Amino acid sequence: MAKVSPMLPAELSKAGTCLKGNLAANSGVWLVTPMVPVLCVDTTALTQSTGSSAGNIGDTFAIASLVGGSALRGDDEVTRCQITQFMIQAETSLFPAACQILYPCWGLMPNNKNVISKAREQFDGYMSALEGYLTDKTYLVGEAVTLADLTVAMYLRDMYNMILDEGARAKYTNVTRWFTTIINQDEVTRVIGTTALCTKPAQFDAKLFAANHPKPAKQEKPKQEQKPKETAKPKPAAA
Repeated sequence: MAKVSPMLPAELSKAGTCLKGNLAANSGVWLVTPMVPVLCVDTTALTQSTGSSAGNIGDTFAIASLVGGSALRGDDEVTRCQITQFMIQAETSLFPAACQILYPCWGLMPNNKNVISKAREQFDGYMSALEGYLTDKTYLVGEAVTLADLTVAMYLRDMYNMILDEGARAKYTNVTRWFTTIINQDEVTRVIGTTALCTKPAQFDAKLFAANHPKPAKQEKPKQEQKPKETAKPKPAAA
C-alpha cells in the first residue's frame, strides 16, 4: 500500500482515500530520496473531493497545496505568499546544506571537509535566522500549522535525528521547541512515525561509501603475440 503525503491533513481524509486509491491503481509513483518523498499523481480521483480539474501534477509543493486546502496553504494572498516564501527558502537554502552534511553519513558523498564546513556554515546561518524569528512564535505563519511548518520540519527531520545532538540543540532552543511541536502532531506521526532526537552525531562511513561506489575492475590489456625472431642470414663466403 502506497503512503499518503505527510502534508495531507485530517480534514481531507476523503481526498486522501482517493489519493491512496489512485496510487494503488498505479496512477501515481513514489520517487523517494533519503530526505523528502516526492509524489507524481493523476489528480482525476481528487476532482470530486477538492473541486479541482483533472490533470497531472508532479511537484511536491503543488500536490501539497492541492490536497492541503486553504487550511494549510493559507486563506488569503498575503498568508499564501508568506507560506510559499518559507517553502522556497527551505528548498533553496536549508535542503542543499543539509544534503551536503548528511550525504557523507549515508555513504552517498565523499568526506570532503571543505564542502561540509561550508554547508555547516550555511546551515547554521539558516538556523540562527530561524531561531530569532521563532522567539515569540509557535508556528511559522499565523496561529496554526501550515505547509510552511510541515515543509521546513521535514527538511530538518534528518538533521535533528542524525546530527543535532543535545549540545547542538542548545544553540537553537526556539527552533527545537517549534520542531518538536510540528513533528509530534498526530497527523505527522500517523504518516512518518515518531522522530527520535540525536544523541550522538553520525559520522562519515568509509565502508558504506566504498560499498556504494565500487571501483571498476582493472581490465588487463591483452598480451600481444610475440613475433618469432628472424634468424640472421649467413654471410656469403669470401671469394
